[in-house]
Amino acid sequence: MKRINLQYRVIQGLYWMLYCVCFGYMTLYLSGKGYSASGIGIIAAVFGVVSTLMQPVIGHITDKALHGWKISMLVSLAICLVLSAGLLMVDKFYVQGALFGLLIALVGAMMPLINTICFSCTEDGMGVDFGSARGVGSLGYAAISILLGHLLKEHSENIIPLVAGALIPILALLIMIIPFVPGKRNLRNGVVDERKNTFINFFHQTHGFLLIWLGGVLMMAFHCMTNTYMLQIVQKAGGGSDSLGVTLGIAAIMELPVMFAFGKISERFSLKSLFIVTGVAFITKALLYFAAENVYVIWTAQIFQMLSFALYANLTVIYAAKYVKKEFQTLGQSLMSATISIGTVAGSLLGGFLLEKIGIRGMLIVGITLSAAGLVTIILRFVTGCELQEDKIF
Repeated sequence: MKRINLQYRVIQGLYWMLYCVCFGYMTLYLSGKGYSASGIGIIAAVFGVVSTLMQPVIGHITDKALHGWKISMLVSLAICLVLSAGLLMVDKFYVQGALFGLLIALVGAMMPLINTICFSCTEDGMGVDFGSARGVGSLGYAAISILLGHLLKEHSENIIPLVAGALIPILALLIMIIPFVPGKRNLRNGVVDERKNTFINFFHQTHGFLLIWLGGVLMMAFHCMTNTYMLQIVQKAGGGSDSLGVTLGIAAIMELPVMFAFGKISERFSLKSLFIVTGVAFITKALLYFAAENVYVIWTAQIFQMLSFALYANLTVIYAAKYVKKEFQTLGQSLMSATISIGTVAGSLLGGFLLEKIGIRGMLIVGITLSAAGLVTIILRFVTGCELQEDKIF
């Protein structure tokens, strides 16, 4: 049991390192290849949709094959390795954009499979600790972001696919040796039995959910927009690639306290209070980004990652688990997870358009508006007369 916990922690750490290399440095890589802000936004949005569509396909393959989980992971990693190599060998403008887009789509699509290991092992009595493993993932994200930021001071953007290509074989090796295969379990996150559950019935019976969902989409649009164009935000404050690495690293480290302590936090505070706190934290980050005249203010803003995204990511799971009726649980979880996917697409497209039309400060003003609108929408949910159940689930 100790062995599989250690292996799973290392897998989470390596996966989130790969995620950071691909997503955290996407803008820097593509801008280095000559893509405009709007072009980067289009790539992020299009391949974000591709990633979302790929997940049920990967899940279907996983369900059918005896060693489906390992097959899906290893095939995905093999393709990622080929894509990374292609980025180093091909210098055609549009091909580079397509290859990098496919890389981020595949890396994003692997996330449910990575998380599935823990929950399936737990069902089998292996007692894998997801919280500590995910914490190691954040540590890995922080470490690689800082390291890569410093490497980019001495090397070109081509170091990004090179580092990705170095991480992939190590992750694949651990996948091969981990002593657990979910087999024919249903690993598809968010698969809905449409014969029983429909959107109309869901929203009719789950009062107030739509307002929480819409508020989440608005806040995630701000979050994903600033994450995608963090390089431009850092440059506005006088920083460079090394400052970007520190910025991403601080955010990842700040997530750790909430990830490890959310069980106790949810016992102490109501969901209503926590949703309002996360909304205020997003607004605070937005204001600090806008006001920042040096990177130290940006780094201060990143401290609020623990109360904004880290808190939000936990709250969405818990909200659906305790407020949505049992027969709609899968649909509820899927819709809450979709706030991040939709926010990524909307934030990437909107951010790229705004950067080119009104500049970074104009984009950040819109970001403040989005986060404020998200908080107002969530508050409206609590004044409509539909109260949350406040029994604790941890």
